[in-house]
Amino acid sequence: MVTEHKGTPESAPPKSGSAISRKSVVGVAVLVLVIVIASVRPEEERPTWARGLLGQIDPPLETPVSPAGQETFAGVVLGSAGHPVGDALVMTGSGALLTWDYTDADGRFALNGIPAGEIVVHVIGDGHETQNFSRSGPPFEGRLELSTPLPEPPSLPELKYVDITGTITAEYKDWGVEGYELWLEPLGPAHEFGAPVASRATIQADRSVSFEGLITGRYRAALLPPWAQTGTWPNLLKKGTPVIAVGLAEATHIEFVMIAGEIEGTIIDEDGRLVAQALVTVHPEGEPNQIWPPARTDEHGHFILTDVPVGDYVLQAHAGGLLVKHVITMPGSSTLQVDLSLHKPLDK
Repeated sequence: MVTEHKGTPESAPPKSGSAISRKSVVGVAVLVLVIVIASVRPEEERPTWARGLLGQIDPPLETPVSPAGQETFAGVVLGSAGHPVGDALVMTGSGALLTWDYTDADGRFALNGIPAGEIVVHVIGDGHETQNFSRSGPPFEGRLELSTPLPEPPSLPELKYVDITGTITAEYKDWGVEGYELWLEPLGPAHEFGAPVASRATIQADRSVSFEGLITGRYRAALLPPWAQTGTWPNLLKKGTPVIAVGLAEATHIEFVMIAGEIEGTIIDEDGRLVAQALVTVHPEGEPNQIWPPARTDEHGHFILTDVPVGDYVLQAHAGGLLVKHVITMPGSSTLQVDLSLHKPLDK
């Protein structure tokens, strides 16, 4: 016969590794609350039961003290010549304990939250090297005199600017040049301060052109048709146009001469019939990437290409499967008459 033994909960052996009971947690929380109430309120405002409680705790609790300090450093920043330095940055400490201030117009500043003892103050003032000062206190007060002025910056050469005007004339025909562009290119690269820089201006209806504020120097000029604006070719000025010395001579008005011709002609097919809408292109010989804006023949097979400087060119015409290629020479300001006959390309 087995006799069952019943014990009270208190007599049961404790389980190994059991969690803290709810009663223990509540007890600790109450104790912490009591300590906080007893420490943060003045003695006379604490409840009767809390008075003297802190003295019964071993070791006794201490009220935390702010590491920032309770002192103030008020002073003035003076320059090397003895004058107040405004907008100077004055700071001390580091990290979360950094404190700073900017001086007013009289050079005065005030740093709050300074700990007692020796501190190092950094001052960054206009026209002076950054300077450090050691001060001890309290009290913290006094003058911070900057002794090392920054050297004067090197002086830059004075830039000279000149306004010039010009006029464009043409040797052949009274072509209008309104909307054309005159480009002035410096002879040397603009990699130094004060060196001339490229400048562009548009030709007006009366053939005049003007530049304002050109930097003194030597320039090479180029006249560009409207379709080539912002480019560098083709140059329609007379070859041998002298280099322009801006500001190096008394002349402020320059005459430019335009030298350019045109190519005019008709396109026929293998049967001698006029070809409309044939595509006609021209480019300098040996430079196939420098193509003039193409032209198309009208209903009479007629085409015209303008603004062509002196030189050798390859003239091509295309219409369906027919084409023709012809090398021509533009002698100068003239109209070059060219009649082309389209044919089928030879099989390779």
